[in-house]
Amino acid sequence: MVHTIERKPMGKHTVSVHKVSVHRSSDIGDAFWGIESGRTIKHGHTPSGVRDEIVNENGLINYYLWGNNIATFHDGILTIRDTGWKTMLTKDRLNNVLSTKFNYNVGIQQEKMVWYLNVNNKRYKWSDGDNKLDVSSPAKYLEPVEESKMKEKVKELTKTSRDFVKEWKEGIFNKTLSQEKLDKLYGIFSERGRHPEFAQLFLQDNAGNWNFEKMQEHWNMLRMDLLWYVKRKIQRGEA
Repeated sequence: MVHTIERKPMGKHTVSVHKVSVHRSSDIGDAFWGIESGRTIKHGHTPSGVRDEIVNENGLINYYLWGNNIATFHDGILTIRDTGWKTMLTKDRLNNVLSTKFNYNVGIQQEKMVWYLNVNNKRYKWSDGDNKLDVSSPAKYLEPVEESKMKEKVKELTKTSRDFVKEWKEGIFNKTLSQEKLDKLYGIFSERGRHPEFAQLFLQDNAGNWNFEKMQEHWNMLRMDLLWYVKRKIQRGEA
């Protein structure tokens, strides 16, 4: 990590802003646990803003990912949360924080789309709110996973995603998909990060109308986008 200090005027006073360049995302764990009081660490400057930001205010450490507070440490308690975004990025960042402190004996894992905490090879429930870990006894405030309920949850979410894709497939191959639903694909492709002309190139005719034959031809590609989309909805609690 490279440290620089920038002095900025604030009223009658000049304050020092400590900027830390983090070269790898895996350095984030070291940065979180090593940040000194009064400092702010920023990583991932993008046109949309700063991706990772860690702030230590008098011993209260907060980690913000895209502006969402995913981790807090104070008085020996680490509190972690997904803030409604159970994404690979969120899980990666939280696991960087956990592994740095607990040497990979504690981490977030998942079965299908269900998250859980693994502490010394035992599974504990992941709360959609706050998850508190005592640094001296990580499982102290955690609730063990009820395996039967977890299997039911996995089964339920798997069925939700399968039914979602099945409905689209039947509509495309039977040529019964509504115009409203077809137009929804624009939003799915945009969220997926597809090129703006993706639909026109692969799924529409020269006049810009949806072409079921083309959609059937490229079904496997469409299926991947639909699966990605429904999993995102499930992760956000919208499905």
